[in-house]
Amino acid sequence: MVEDLYESTKQCARRLGRHESYVRKLCREGRLPGAIKRGCAWYIPRHATVDDIEPVDDKAREYLTVEETATLLRCSETWVRQMLQSGQLRGTRLPWRAWLVHRADLRGARVA
Repeated sequence: MVEDLYESTKQCARRLGRHESYVRKLCREGRLPGAIKRGCAWYIPRHATVDDIEPVDDKAREYLTVEETATLLRCSETWVRQMLQSGQLRGTRLPWRAWLVHRADLRGARVA
């Protein structure tokens, strides 16, 4: 099946320990061998690797996405975004409107 051979940019990003937009950039640059574009979406072979990109150990990463933060805090992504926007949780807003949360800022964070 096709689903067994290819993965989405989101799945590939998780596997490589990188942001989804970075994986899309690698696809556009042709740095992910075998990546194909169907409509607006990229599909990457499950066995594809990037020579100069090594998967990063999750514990070593300093910054987390909203999704990763929600998983660690065992809450919803919406709740994390609301806490970031209200200033109750410190984070960095990226130009493309995504948030990153420094791992150290999660110490003491409480879910209401």
